[in-house]
Amino acid sequence: MSTISDMFDDVKDFEQLMADAASQAKTEWAQEFVSDIYSRYEKYGPGMYLTEKQREKLERIVDD
Repeated sequence: MSTISDMFDDVKDFEQLMADAASQAKTEWAQEFVSDIYSRYEKYGPGMYLTEKQREKLERIVDD
């Protein structure tokens, strides 16, 4: 498991991924998933841990 700072070269890339995922989330599950990740990011900032699977889920929400 890595932190946001470890996983992304620029924190703004993660923030853009989150914004894109929030606007593309079509199902209730996807909306809740994005909301949960966003809440944790607000609390912990760039030091928040994010798994590769969570990142992949966010990317899939954007791509769907």
